[in-house]
Amino acid sequence: GLSDRCASIRTTGLAVLELECLQEDEMIRYIGQGAQKAVAEDDAEVICLGCAGMAGLDKHLEKQLNIPVIDGVVASLKLLEGLVAYGVKTSKRKAYANPGRKELLNLPEIFTRPYRDND
Repeated sequence: GLSDRCASIRTTGLAVLELECLQEDEMIRYIGQGAQKAVAEDDAEVICLGCAGMAGLDKHLEKQLNIPVIDGVVASLKLLEGLVAYGVKTSKRKAYANPGRKELLNLPEIFTRPYRDND
């Protein structure tokens, strides 16, 4: 329901492995160029980094762009921390229920122990 709030999606034009081979200042330059276009041409008010390979660049880009830049790795970790602190647990009702009994063939002893403990 938030697609109409997305100003644009832009890329560096580089593959992930190419991006990871760059020095930090080069990576900031590539990502910053696309982000500046998103702000200037698409009226973006926030930049969301779309790859874990970009982790740690958010604050550098915020200074350059003067708008919030979200590091997806940090954001997801903070969300997880909040859910754990809140006491949220995985539902065991249907989709995440414990698996049913299954015959395990040729499984090393170390891996069979957890299954026996649930009997």
